[in-house]
Amino acid sequence: ELSADEIINLYRGQTSHMESCFKFIKDSTFKLNKIFLKKIERIDALMSVMALTLFINNLGQLLLREELLMKNETVPNQLGKPTDTPTLKWAFQLMERVVKIRIKIKDKVIDQFHGIEMAQKTIISCFGETALKIYGFP
Repeated sequence: ELSADEIINLYRGQTSHMESCFKFIKDSTFKLNKIFLKKIERIDALMSVMALTLFINNLGQLLLREELLMKNETVPNQLGKPTDTPTLKWAFQLMERVVKIRIKIKDKVIDQFHGIEMAQKTIISCFGETALKIYGFP
């Protein structure tokens, strides 16, 4: 059995999570205000894609946060202060600073990444060995 305070805290926790999900879906990145659908099938398809997108975002954010906690690492938040609970959207914004440069000399192609600082390396390392290899880390 739960006390009234425990029930209220659980309810409030669910509400804030649901609000963050709706905020994610309504984000201007998706430009959903520019899409007008009339057919039910297309509305269903759009909602399926958005639900899948929300799932992938939440999973990526969970993995990022768990890895940061496990490694006892942080990344700077929007104010430059360390946080171990960044949103995945913020992590992507930090990764926008990374640029891939491809140089072709004769028949040899060299890929280099620029703009990888400590925050970006921390984010990359949270997604495993494959991510590290993609960005050229041993």
